[in-house]
Amino acid sequence: MYQNVSKNKPENHLNNIAKGQSKSPRDQEPRALPPVLPHKVKNEVERCLSWIMYNNQIDDFAEMLCCSTALKIFVVNQCARHSSSHASCIRWSKKWSLVGHPECAESVLYAMTQSRSNAQRQKFTRCFPDNIPLCAIDVASEVIVVDDARSFLIAKTLLLAERDCIGLDMETMVKQFPITDAPKLCQILQVATSTKALLFDLAAMPSKHEFAKQCLRIAKEKGDDDDEKSSESDNAESGKTRKGLDPCAMDRLLSKVFGSSKVVKVGMSFDGDLKLLRKQYPAMASLQTIRQMRKYMELEQCLKFIRSSEGKRRFGVSSRLESDIKTFCVRAGGSKREGGLATIVRHVLRQRLDKKEQLSNWARRPLRLSQSAYAAIDAKCQVDVYHALFAAHGDIIEHCMQP
Repeated sequence: MYQNVSKNKPENHLNNIAKGQSKSPRDQEPRALPPVLPHKVKNEVERCLSWIMYNNQIDDFAEMLCCSTALKIFVVNQCARHSSSHASCIRWSKKWSLVGHPECAESVLYAMTQSRSNAQRQKFTRCFPDNIPLCAIDVASEVIVVDDARSFLIAKTLLLAERDCIGLDMETMVKQFPITDAPKLCQILQVATSTKALLFDLAAMPSKHEFAKQCLRIAKEKGDDDDEKSSESDNAESGKTRKGLDPCAMDRLLSKVFGSSKVVKVGMSFDGDLKLLRKQYPAMASLQTIRQMRKYMELEQCLKFIRSSEGKRRFGVSSRLESDIKTFCVRAGGSKREGGLATIVRHVLRQRLDKKEQLSNWARRPLRLSQSAYAAIDAKCQVDVYHALFAAHGDIIEHCMQP
């Protein structure tokens, strides 16, 4: 009797499977694995794409970098290898008509079969352990994109009228891409006042030499060489706004702002940004070293103080909470890692910086609303930090001011 039951049990179970009944855990098919790709040595562009995919930003850069069928196939195949980029694999294979291509069809099919299980898989929570509010800004009323002579005049008026402090930051491309007509490395220069956040579009500002050539060409086309050096105010008043920014006017404005002894300039390692700007605009005299900037407050010094024993006591830093946040960031990875400025904002303002746009494509125009908000907040929060420290911790400001 016992032997007959043991022999018939597998057969009965197979019949149940054939009838569509549920499988036992032992009979469930093993989880599918991504297709094995042939080993190859990556070229420079492929290495850049791999790094971008690792940081979950491929959707922002795919069209700009994938200028050949080989690169498109490379992206589709690589996106199929990670659950976080299966949707990108399907999206771009359809966009580029590669769904049935023999070199990536297997990868597309795998991504499609896994998309449902990825959707059902529990998503990682986006709530940090301390659950504090995110920094926010009203882009429509508090942010000004400066990309022509008319908007430059507005920005100039605001900056020269500021009597308290300004916040400085810059957004750059994640890499200097080895492609034809690669975008500039420095893309957005953010300068925040007490009332507005100004986003200077550096992609719209040529070098002084290039600008001089543009002016000469325009003068010849108009047949009026005397107007070659017309000011941006004349252009704005006459309604003939020149496209782009005048690097000479920008240089004069930054010289006044950086050289002012009345206004505090607040930045987080802004010296590194200045070095990149000098390389991109070598003829601009205002882009000198941070030592030549008057009344500059370095937030790196503030971060060091917060992490000291006295800083922990004064700002009520909990070692356990810091450990929980660190663990959270390690698990989340990518854009979830908390940077130095985010740490300062968390302790001083009790708010959180959302950094998910940090590695996005800053060469796209127009910027996404979320990109404009991110860039503006990065500069505005530095002004807010200064005001908060001035009200309660004036000695920290003195500690952070460069000699």
